[in-house]
Amino acid sequence: TDITNPFYPEVLTKLTAGLQSIDLKVMLTVADSSADADDQLRLLLSYQPDVVVVLAAVLSSEAIEACRNAGTPVVFFNRRPADARALGVTCDNFGGGVLVADHLMDLGHRNFAFVAGRADTSTNIDRWEGFSSRCQERGLPPPQKYDAGNFSYEAGYEAAHAVMKNSDRPDAVFCANDILAIGLMDCLRREYNIAIPGDISVVGFDGISMASWPSHGLTTVRQPVEKMCAFTIDVVSKLCQGKALKPRIERIPGELIERETTTRGVKA
Repeated sequence: TDITNPFYPEVLTKLTAGLQSIDLKVMLTVADSSADADDQLRLLLSYQPDVVVVLAAVLSSEAIEACRNAGTPVVFFNRRPADARALGVTCDNFGGGVLVADHLMDLGHRNFAFVAGRADTSTNIDRWEGFSSRCQERGLPPPQKYDAGNFSYEAGYEAAHAVMKNSDRPDAVFCANDILAIGLMDCLRREYNIAIPGDISVVGFDGISMASWPSHGLTTVRQPVEKMCAFTIDVVSKLCQGKALKPRIERIPGELIERETTTRGVKA
């Protein structure tokens, strides 16, 4: 449901190449919403696929059960479903939120904000919980939270207005993904003449190629995409061979990449 997020085309390129390397053909369907994802899954089942890989979508328990009844395994990529019998891989999003909190506090920042994407996604929930709990563990109040409603450039741009309307303006902002952060930074610079990182430090999450462009230079948590894809391909290969795998969600740590949008030194 999030194909416009630059993270997922980058993932799909690697994942498709890996699946093709084990002689599988890939069919892609894109859903507009969680409800539509269920409908798309039922459509896929009519083609009797060997495996369904779910990226950036939330499936109902009924849809997952339909796959089981059809004998089609489901592998989740970068999602942590509530189903205890699920199989998949995700970045350690909670741990990534902890990395961001430690990085900003170690730089001397004390007044934080979090710009959330879609509230119903495990990635958003885990990043917020890791970030906010670490702030409180180290003696800071909970960060301000702004619900952008989506993981998009436009949502980040609009969220910047809400941040600036608050009389208690933060000195550091953690955005739930990179494209939100890029939208937020563009708004802060263009419409409020805010210096980044001179006035506000900004951190994203994902490690998309765009984040490293000189025009952005975004500090971010890079997801371990190569490892996540390798895990997925290995799991799919074993499932196609008829091997029984125990349910589990593999969590792989991300890496904090420090660039030009965060600065050292205690803020006033």
